[in-house]
Amino acid sequence: MTEIARLAEIIANNPWAAVPLIVLAVLWLFISLRRSRQKSRESDIKHYHAPNLTDELDRYVGYCVKVAYDDGRAVGDVREIGVSEPPPPIYSKSIDWAAMDSKIHYRVRSLLATSKEVADSFNSPFVEIKSPDGEKYFEERQLAYARLGLEAYDIAKKARGMYGIPRQNILDGELPETALRRKISEIEGNRRRKTTEERIGKTKEQLGKSVHRLRSFLSRR
Repeated sequence: MTEIARLAEIIANNPWAAVPLIVLAVLWLFISLRRSRQKSRESDIKHYHAPNLTDELDRYVGYCVKVAYDDGRAVGDVREIGVSEPPPPIYSKSIDWAAMDSKIHYRVRSLLATSKEVADSFNSPFVEIKSPDGEKYFEERQLAYARLGLEAYDIAKKARGMYGIPRQNILDGELPETALRRKISEIEGNRRRKTTEERIGKTKEQLGKSVHRLRSFLSRR
C-alpha cells in the first residue's frame, strides 16, 4: 500500500485527521499567493512606477540646468529672463507610492513643495540691470535651481540604483550633476571672492583713516 493510500485510509477512518493537512494546505496557498503578489508588485515598480518617476525627475533636472545657466538678456536698461520658471515635477497619478521606498517617497514630496516655493519666489519677468539687486536676483535664481536640480538628480539616481533602472543618457558629453555642481561652485566661489575683496577694502579704508589721524597728530606737534 502506498503512502497516499494509507493516508486516505486514515482520513476515511478518522476525518479529524485531515484538519491539520487542510490547515497546512491553506497556509501554503496563502504564502504562495502572497509571494506571487509581492513579485508582481516588485515587477510593476521596476518596469512601470520607478521608470515613470525617474523620467519625470530627469525632465525637471533638464529644466533646472537651463535656468541655472540663464544670465538673462539685456533689453535696454532691463534684463529679461531667458528661461522661464520650470513647472514643478508632475508625477503620474498611477504611481503606487505605497509600494515605493518610503525615503524616496518623502524626498519626492519634499522636492515638489520646495520647487513650488522657489518658482513663486522668482516670478518677476523683468529685472532692472541698474538696480543693485539685479545681479543678486539672477545669482540667487541660478543657485536655487542648481540646488533643486541636484536634489532631483540625486533622487533619480537613488531610485535607479534601488530598482535596477539603467542610467540616463549623458547629454552634451557630461552628466547634469556635473553641470549643476560646477554652477554652484562658481557662484559660491564668486561670493567668497567678493566677501574677501570687501574685507580687504574695509581694512584699507580703516588703515587709511588711522594713517590720516596719525599724520594729523604729528603735524600738531
